[in-house]
Amino acid sequence: MQLYGQYFGMVEAGYEVKSLRIHSMDDNKNYPIPHPDESPETVAEFERILDEMHSFDISGYIQTNEAKCRRCIYEPMCANGGCYDDKT
Repeated sequence: MQLYGQYFGMVEAGYEVKSLRIHSMDDNKNYPIPHPDESPETVAEFERILDEMHSFDISGYIQTNEAKCRRCIYEPMCANGGCYDDKT
C-alpha cells in the first residue's frame, strides 16, 4: 500500500509514473507491481485503508503489546498515560 501512496503522491505532483516495482533485498531482484489502472481491486483496498486511517480515534486506542510499546519513541508522550493497559 505504501507504494500506491507514493504513486498517487507523485501523480498529484505532476509526475508521470509509467511503472511500479519493489526491490527485494533477500534475492536482489525487482518485482513489478500492477499499475493502479490495471488493478481496481488493489485501488479499492488502498482507498478502504485510507478511510480507516481517516476515521481512526487514537484517544480510545490502547496498545496491548507491552514490548512494542516500550520501544516506541512516543511512549513518554503517550496520551493514554502509557501505551499498554497493564500499569498496575
